[in-house]
Amino acid sequence: MVRKILIQLKTYFLAKKYQEAEELVLKSINDGYAHADLYYMAGEVKRATSNKFIWSFLFSDQLKEAEAYFLHALTFEVHSPYVYHSLGLTYVALQDYKRAIPLLKHFVEKIVREKIIFLEYLDIWYSKLWAWEMPIFIKKFPCGNYLFQQGDW
Repeated sequence: MVRKILIQLKTYFLAKKYQEAEELVLKSINDGYAHADLYYMAGEVKRATSNKFIWSFLFSDQLKEAEAYFLHALTFEVHSPYVYHSLGLTYVALQDYKRAIPLLKHFVEKIVREKIIFLEYLDIWYSKLWAWEMPIFIKKFPCGNYLFQQGDW
């Protein structure tokens, strides 16, 4: 049943039907479904409706709710590495870089370790907060040099 709910949630999310996604995810959580991906999607919906970072200071309540959902997703033994990515980006939007950097590093290290590199999720490389970290990443991971050469630096 959770798989069916998650598919519907992702469909709503990709169609930018955030209200429907929020209603479905909150209903599912209130009905007692406990799954890390439900909390991850709840956080994603809150983060998406916070206007993506441009005016995030106006939406800090929604970002704080997103943070709470992501943190809850991390309490499950099995969870997606993308929770670290989304939580890190939430902290970037809240301008809490001290908390963002370790999470984003952990995400990248986990993805590289598992050889699941999705370049579209590495938009964090364009952020100024990674500019001083790039040489360290290239030395640590052989694929880092390839990723570095692919961007518009």
